[in-house]
Amino acid sequence: FAAEIMTWYGEDSIYPLKIFSGKAVGPLAGMVPWGGVSVCTINKDIYGEKYNEYENKLQINYFDGPYFVPMQNSDIEILVRYEVNNEAAVISGTYGNGRFLLFGPHPELGTYNRSTDDLVIDGGEGSQWEFLDETLKWFFK
Repeated sequence: FAAEIMTWYGEDSIYPLKIFSGKAVGPLAGMVPWGGVSVCTINKDIYGEKYNEYENKLQINYFDGPYFVPMQNSDIEILVRYEVNNEAAVISGTYGNGRFLLFGPHPELGTYNRSTDDLVIDGGEGSQWEFLDETLKWFFK
């Protein structure tokens, strides 16, 4: 909702916030299922060698979040990319005198069990709190 344009299932909608000068496009239907896990590539320039043992890849829970496509004049940093399409999954940029941090995937969520429709919303197995903590430390430095 923070993007200037939201493209959902191929249909554009203009949003009033316009914090991010670009499109938020989704979902990754057919590539990553709702409640599934998305493999993401971590930006080494931001996270250093912290995730090197995983070849700078991290599994993050996905619940139909978008990927981000900046407009030409948009100045953003791409922290994470979805591996399935190499598009931006987590971005940061400036807005007025402040900054923003936008996530497509959900690192805070735990596992989702399709057969019982149970979703762990308080972290636990499957959540990526350490990654989220590292991201927030970088953002607020």
